Amino acid sequence: MLLYKVTWQIEKTKIDKMKIVDTLTKWEPSAKDAGSTRKKARQMDGYIPNSIQTSKIVVPSDKKGIINFLNSDIL
Repeated sequence: MLLYKVTWQIEKTKIDKMKIVDTLTKWEPSAKDAGSTRKKARQMDGYIPNSIQTSKIVVPSDKKGIINFLNSDIL
């Protein structure tokens, strides 16, 4: 099964003007949905320009493959 992993960063200002950078991730089932997520991410408050990345990830559909995938560094 092919999924799209969209990641981006936002900057938040906390107490005492300390800035925190969060990395957000959303999984999408199609390239069209991934494009929609990228568009929404760019409109978020604190979006860090050029931080967005989309990766095509092949997720196995058998039990052993899923276990190996979940235990890998891909997530």
